[in-house]
Amino acid sequence: MPTIPDAWYEEKVREEIATQEQSNAMKSFLAGNISADEAAKILTKDANQAALEDTTSSEKLIDELCNLWGFLIDFILEWPILETVDILHAISQLPHVDRTGKDALGAFCDDNGVVGEPKLWEDLPKFWNSLSDTWDCKLHRVEGFLLAR
Repeated sequence: MPTIPDAWYEEKVREEIATQEQSNAMKSFLAGNISADEAAKILTKDANQAALEDTTSSEKLIDELCNLWGFLIDFILEWPILETVDILHAISQLPHVDRTGKDALGAFCDDNGVVGEPKLWEDLPKFWNSLSDTWDCKLHRVEGFLLAR
């Protein structure tokens, strides 16, 4: 496994993509000091708190999810290691947060054509959209560079 420089983590904290606590959790997990389950709880803490707040708006939760997924997607794209799958799996196994009566986190269509609301955490809401957007953005940057040459 490659050694991820501290400067990479520090940059993510400085850019407010991750908190210091999230950065430390990822480092500890990769060093084998904590389990994927423990890391998942720490990584999702801010989003979980936003989900539990007594408000019907999902704006703060969506912001926290975007930060969480941004951190993990940057990690996946810059340091593609298999252990990241363990983190995503552990997040998907966290207890469901009931958002009944609150703003939806979007909608999706399952394999049977049934439209439903994604479950927090089981469906990794907003993760796949964020990954797709980031991938497309990076791909276009590469294509633009190649076409400009």
